[in-house]
Amino acid sequence: MICTWRAVPPGAIVRVHGPQGLFLGYAFYSSKSDIQLRLIQRSPELSESFLQDRLAQAFQRRQAL
Repeated sequence: MICTWRAVPPGAIVRVHGPQGLFLGYAFYSSKSDIQLRLIQRSPELSESFLQDRLAQAFQRRQAL
């Protein structure tokens, strides 16, 4: 794995790049999990309201159940 961890706090959203430097997406980072990166977005743009928007969408889907 090629990575640069500079005091990244657990739960931070980080940019993920492949071995050749190609952008892969954004992920939540966890230093304590067996799965340290959980990809959340493949698009190169990540809006400031991304998390709020995703939570609102999840809430709306659950309301429909």
